[in-house]
Amino acid sequence: MGAITEKRRRDYSGLDADKASIPAGGKAVNDTFLATDTKILYFWDGVAWIIIPLDVIVAGMIKTDAVETLKIKNLNVTAGKLATDSVETAKIKARNVTTDRIALLGVTAAELATDSVETLKIKARNVTSAKIALLGVTAAELATDSVETLKIKALNVTKGKAEVGFGRYVPRAVAADDFDQGDFTLDGGWHVDGLDLSGIVTVGAIAIDLLVSIKDGSSGKELAFRGNATDKVRNRINMFTQVANISLFQNASIMCDANRLLDYNVAAGMDAVQVWVIGWYI
Repeated sequence: MGAITEKRRRDYSGLDADKASIPAGGKAVNDTFLATDTKILYFWDGVAWIIIPLDVIVAGMIKTDAVETLKIKNLNVTAGKLATDSVETAKIKARNVTTDRIALLGVTAAELATDSVETLKIKARNVTSAKIALLGVTAAELATDSVETLKIKALNVTKGKAEVGFGRYVPRAVAADDFDQGDFTLDGGWHVDGLDLSGIVTVGAIAIDLLVSIKDGSSGKELAFRGNATDKVRNRINMFTQVANISLFQNASIMCDANRLLDYNVAAGMDAVQVWVIGWYI
């Protein structure tokens, strides 16, 4: 075991700025300086004053900023850790995460002790990197948007969905029909995207609920609608007149694309057609 060499040193104390006034010729390696204002201990290494880490935090070291105070109280942050800006501190500052926003997530002290706030937000909302990339969420948006706004973006809630709600059926009260035989070409052929419902059905709808009536002087006359959201062979509505000059009514739903356009086919010379949009699913 090597010999222990004892060397005498000088101990200084005073306000943190005072150490700069100690003459260079009056300092020796391993001299110490205790800053009485911050309670930080320094030692002279022959070139500069070096901080000696202390696992102590006093009231004077705690800033008035709520996020910094929260970190000190909940994360067991030591003086050494506070000496430089930690990664977590940088994330909190960059994202403008306030105490209120943290509270919205129901984040506990235990969770803060191991995860960064941004990591917690991602875990709590199951937002993957791929989802963030698809949404085009930028750092600037994260810095200014509230947690609730991010939740809306993560769920892909459009303006239309936000206005009427989503994950439910939206009924529509109607009196007069929305379309009649004058709005269709009655030739027995398919007219792709011929029925435009975008002026009635809101953005974000996934299926449309129709009430349809047809009447003709003979039986067996057909009216059909089909959508583009799935296989057109199966995603369709077909109606046939049953008895001459008797109106036939049918209520049916059909899947739609984002553009809310349907194909239609109406038998040549059909006497009467009426279509009501009575609701949609969003």
